[in-house]
Amino acid sequence: MTRPPLDYQAPSAPRRKVGPLVFGFVPLMVYPFCLLSNVMSLAGEPGRSTPGVLLRCASNGFLWGSTLYPVVWLVAAVTSRALRSAERPTAADRVSWVPLGYLLAVALCFGAWMMAAE
Repeated sequence: MTRPPLDYQAPSAPRRKVGPLVFGFVPLMVYPFCLLSNVMSLAGEPGRSTPGVLLRCASNGFLWGSTLYPVVWLVAAVTSRALRSAERPTAADRVSWVPLGYLLAVALCFGAWMMAAE
């Protein structure tokens, strides 16, 4: 039986990089609490003294955007997986960034809501 030389390096398993889809999944851990508060906020009647269109657009953008985030993440994950299996890794990487961009838009709506409320 022959032995490999002492400086022989065994092939290692390919390293999988942690992609943006994993970071986009982290907010889904608190999603049940977010969903509960969003449903209660959306079910409530707006006050009679709701000033301006910006406040209503920003608040509805944040509430609906954060409520629909799991759908956006799931569609992006399935699409990215399909593109990767079709051997289109560049397109799959681009699609995997969509949930983080969506979270940025939701955060901007929240910031606009807080600034318009003051």
